[in-house]
Amino acid sequence: MRRISIPLIIYIVVSLLSSPILGKERKLGNERVKQQSSENQQSSENQLRLQMITDRRQKAQEALSNIMKKKNDTTKNSIGNVK
Repeated sequence: MRRISIPLIIYIVVSLLSSPILGKERKLGNERVKQQSSENQQSSENQLRLQMITDRRQKAQEALSNIMKKKNDTTKNSIGNVK
C-alpha cells in the first residue's frame, strides 16, 4: 500500500475546491438558495394576505349578523308594542 503525503492530500483538496466546476455548482447552489428564499417570502406574503382576507370576511359576517339581530329585535319590539 502506497502512502500519500499530507501536502499532496492538501493540494488535491484545494485543487478540487477551487475547480471551476465546483465554482459553478456553488453559484447554482447560491441561486437556488436565493430562489427558495424568494419563494418563502412570497409564501409568507400570501399567507398574510389570506389571513387579512379571512379577518375581513369574519368582521363582515359579524357585522351582518349584528344588523340582522337588531332588525329582528326591532321587529319583535314593534309587534310587542302593538299588542
